[in-house]
Amino acid sequence: MAAAKVRLDQLLAQRGLFPSRSRAAASVMAGEVRVGEQVADKPGRLVEENVEVSVAGGRRFVSRGGIKL
Repeated sequence: MAAAKVRLDQLLAQRGLFPSRSRAAASVMAGEVRVGEQVADKPGRLVEENVEVSVAGGRRFVSRGGIKL
């Protein structure tokens, strides 16, 4: 039986990798999240609940504004 599918950003927040779904979505759009061997580009992508996900290393700046400097 196939596992249920959920939004990627929701799954990341449920697993405790991000404090909120919006932070997870921002990280996905920044190209920091991989699903299996592929870089995820859409936070609303439906993935199976048991899929392997990885997040790139920590942030260099406290806010996204630091990236613009």
